[in-house]
Amino acid sequence: MYRYIKQLKPSIISNNRLGKEFAAMENKAIDPSKMIGDYDTPEQTVGKMNMTTPWESCFTICDQWAWKPNDKMKSLKECLSILIKSAGGNGNLLLNVGPMPDGRIEARQVARLKEIGDWLQKNGSAIYGTLGGPYMPTSNYAATRKGNNIYLHVINTDTAAIAIKNIPGKKY
Repeated sequence: MYRYIKQLKPSIISNNRLGKEFAAMENKAIDPSKMIGDYDTPEQTVGKMNMTTPWESCFTICDQWAWKPNDKMKSLKECLSILIKSAGGNGNLLLNVGPMPDGRIEARQVARLKEIGDWLQKNGSAIYGTLGGPYMPTSNYAATRKGNNIYLHVINTDTAAIAIKNIPGKKY
């Protein structure tokens, strides 16, 4: 199927769900040479930092992939942590919202997306067009970089101190 699609349109980009080699919910290490597709798709977990194989973490804004009344929704802090760790690991984030039966997005999900958008309005330069690193994301922080700038995103503000190593002298 993948070869056929590439014959039809060589520039098309597809995820790795056509094959059996993907990180999935276990976030297992993958062998890119066995992967069918152009990028990995860990699900409901932030992918591992990877500077050679593109990846996109697939998360839901609530617990379910489809809309469910009163489904537990992720907090703004949790959504931003997922976004920051994805960017800090050199990945992308797909944040799923499930439409209600009439096609509308639930008001509280719209409000959460607006909160994320407001945060990105202020801090987007540290996310958009960046690369991950030079530090490995942790539960306390993640880093992104663009040009000569390094952005350190403090995720766990309850931590008394954050220790980071000197900037590595090699390229990632």
